[in-house]
Amino acid sequence: MRFLVIIFVLFLRPITGFADEVGPAPRLARLASPALRETIEELANVERTLKTLPRISGRPSSSRLGIHSSAHASKQDPFAVQIDLRGNYPLESVALVPVGINATGSPDEGYGFPRRFRIEGSVDAEFNHPVTLVKQEAEDFANPGRHPVLFICGGIIARHLRLTVTGHSESAGQWQTALGELLVISGGRNVALGKTVTIARGREVSFPDAWQRQNLTDGHSILGPPVKEGASPSNGYLSANADPTNELKWLQIDLGRSRRADEIHLLPARPTDTADSPGMGFPIRFKLLAGYDPTFREHQVLFDHSERDFANPGENPVIIVAGRNQFRYLRLSANQLWKNEQAHVLSMAEVLIIADGDNIAQGTKVSASDQFTGARWRPEFVTDGYSSRHPVMDRQEHLRGLDQRRLLEQRRLDLTKLRVEIEDSVLATLLWTGLSLLAILLAALVYVRVRSCRESAKAAHRIRQQIAGDLHDDVGSNLGSIALLAETGIAKAGDSDLNEERFREIVATAQEAAGSMRDIVWMLKAGNSNTVELRRQMATVARAAGQGIELDLRERGDSDSRPLPLDFTRNVFLTCKESVNNARRHSQAQKLSVEIRIDQRELRLCVEDDGIGFDASAQSRGNGFGNLRDRAGSIGGSLEIQSEPGKGTRIELRVSLPLR
Repeated sequence: MRFLVIIFVLFLRPITGFADEVGPAPRLARLASPALRETIEELANVERTLKTLPRISGRPSSSRLGIHSSAHASKQDPFAVQIDLRGNYPLESVALVPVGINATGSPDEGYGFPRRFRIEGSVDAEFNHPVTLVKQEAEDFANPGRHPVLFICGGIIARHLRLTVTGHSESAGQWQTALGELLVISGGRNVALGKTVTIARGREVSFPDAWQRQNLTDGHSILGPPVKEGASPSNGYLSANADPTNELKWLQIDLGRSRRADEIHLLPARPTDTADSPGMGFPIRFKLLAGYDPTFREHQVLFDHSERDFANPGENPVIIVAGRNQFRYLRLSANQLWKNEQAHVLSMAEVLIIADGDNIAQGTKVSASDQFTGARWRPEFVTDGYSSRHPVMDRQEHLRGLDQRRLLEQRRLDLTKLRVEIEDSVLATLLWTGLSLLAILLAALVYVRVRSCRESAKAAHRIRQQIAGDLHDDVGSNLGSIALLAETGIAKAGDSDLNEERFREIVATAQEAAGSMRDIVWMLKAGNSNTVELRRQMATVARAAGQGIELDLRERGDSDSRPLPLDFTRNVFLTCKESVNNARRHSQAQKLSVEIRIDQRELRLCVEDDGIGFDASAQSRGNGFGNLRDRAGSIGGSLEIQSEPGKGTRIELRVSLPLR
């Protein structure tokens, strides 16, 4: 029995919260449930796939958060934004990027992401003939958290894109919409980058830097750089420390031959061997020059921010449209440097030159105005295919990977919940089955035990009956024969007084032994150990002892029969017998009073005579009184003996009846 209890405690103890994979209970559940094994296997596959997918930090590294609608009275109040792509493009996909922070500046994944919406494309600004690209209006869209949501467009031609929100998100009791970025992918590039955003319906919240409509296409979001899992062997390029801060620093890439380019991607540094500082060393003022010779005697300016400060992008890549210009050399020329308390430097993690979706700068030669000497800082590291922390990957592939991560993380949550539900159900079933089997086993053991006890009781009953019969038949017959022979001896003894006296002693002793034997037989017989039979037998003994003298016998008690333990019956009966026999034999009494009272709680026996008495204090252990006290004590009773010389004797027994 103890072994079974230990087994159940060991295997079924964690009946709540079954996510522990290594515990015995989940292992038992897996053995019992094919559905659970399939769920766990799928969950393991999801985990393996997630390890290969890109991830994002989920926090904004720029002060430009995105676009924010005004608060609406109801969830369905319309709000729409429109983007002019400034040309017709075959749209491959559209990505909506959430905001990673709420209006109060607290982290809040998926803050304000629209619950119901549609995205339409059109070749005209009035949307006279719109084409629906995405329609999510029948039911609420699940909050994507920190992940972008990617929608495939299938190459539909459009110049204008409109996002219409028909179901806002609820926050702090208000209905509103917020988005960090909207990307439109065509030819592997984000053709919405830097394009004009207008409010087609509703109103926006305008807050300097943080919430502006143009933030929707500025390239700043929680996405960060397009990187994948893996560690980077380098930080990128870092110039020597400059003083004053407007000392000119430059970084130059040689493509090896003249090439056409669509975009230039500048990935800010975020080194791993210093204090975490996204955007470290990104120039405050700079310009991008393109040319055919390394001296740039003749060049074209692709981007010029040398006369006004450029907001630090944090970890966000800075994407500059190259307009299919052709060049061999690209130079980033900084005339005002990033600074902190210790340094004034130019730094860059990676420079990508995109042409027809490929990075044509990877592995090319790099030169610089000067450089900081360090193992993870070299000019050639800006074209090694790594950011400061991870390998760089294609932006469109990055978006697909992040969208897949969003779906798989949601699937992981669903599978984890399903696994717990199945484990709960399976283990509960196993528990109840086990408990049922245990109950059946216990019932069987109880049945066997009860049956064994009954058989033992029956066997004891048979033995008692057999002993009683043997005593009655054999010992009683022998005692009767002894008494008969003694009486015959008395008749033939003649005038010999001595012989007659001895024969009479033999008769008395045999008769007394026969009486004791009858008492023992009475106690051994089944059914006699109860209150009614005990009272009756005690009265019988009292009457026998009172023959030849005046007897006052009083019987009181309930008529209901109550079973008593054999030991209790024996000690009470023998106490009664010894008390009345002592009065008969030794007290020389003329009158004997016996009171027997048995009620529901107590038994009381009182034996009183008017005989010669004795000094009770001097003879408390004599005349068998010690035996009487021992009998009373063995059944939890009290015995009181009162006697004085010449004033008779009174013996009283009080004892509580045993519990039923």
